[in-house]
Amino acid sequence: MSTFTFNTTGATVRYTRSGNQNIYGTNYHHLSLLNGSTKTFSANTATIGGNLLFDGVTSTLLRSLTIGGNVTFEGAYNVTLGAFTHNVGGNWSKNGWGVHTVTGSTINFTGASSELNGVHWQQNFNNISVSKTAGQTLGVNLGSELVIAGNFTLASGNYNQGTTNSVISGNWTNNGGSVVSSAGIIRMNGSGTTIGGTASTTFNNLTINNN
Repeated sequence: MSTFTFNTTGATVRYTRSGNQNIYGTNYHHLSLLNGSTKTFSANTATIGGNLLFDGVTSTLLRSLTIGGNVTFEGAYNVTLGAFTHNVGGNWSKNGWGVHTVTGSTINFTGASSELNGVHWQQNFNNISVSKTAGQTLGVNLGSELVIAGNFTLASGNYNQGTTNSVISGNWTNNGGSVVSSAGIIRMNGSGTTIGGTASTTFNNLTINNN
């Protein structure tokens, strides 16, 4: 079979069939999965250099992905992230009413400043890690709560929660980042959870409920 190269800068590959489709096992620049049905990833796809769009599709990730741009969820999607760490260099946007299954997964936000945003839907994660370039910020701008079932790790860069409230059921670890003072409430809500790391954290609004 011929070898195809889809990761040319600026190129977008769109899977639009109304029936089920297998995603060709290669790296991409922009990748859009559209038009409902099941889109099946290959374990050979490891890098999306630009943006990744899930629009009304059912899909399961089969390995860790490195995504250089934005990850966007539209429509009635159903995406399983798998027990992997996915590196995201751009925004994470939930504009649809679907669900992403997060069990075992870590979303690691890297690179330049970006935002975790959405229209008015609650956003659920397992673990979140912030590994931004020094001076760059992960902002949060949600119409509802940010819910983290596992741990939050601030490795580098800044974290600005804005007016969004968050619930963290695992540990908070700061190993070298900064928290921007904001109106949003951080609620530590797990039994035996800890606040630690190699760097100190100054919170503006913090509630601890670890009964």
